[in-house]
Amino acid sequence: METAVAYDLKQIRANHARLAELHWRAEPDLTIVCAHDPGLYEKMRAG
Repeated sequence: METAVAYDLKQIRANHARLAELHWRAEPDLTIVCAHDPGLYEKMRAG
């Protein structure tokens, strides 16, 4: 779906690469949350 509606595929790929880089660094004070998952999003907002 994302590639079907994307305006700039190059930018989307760069964003995915950056998210992957952040994930693999595994910094203890960083949590990556998909805001499209309302349950997880609310859980993380609540702390």
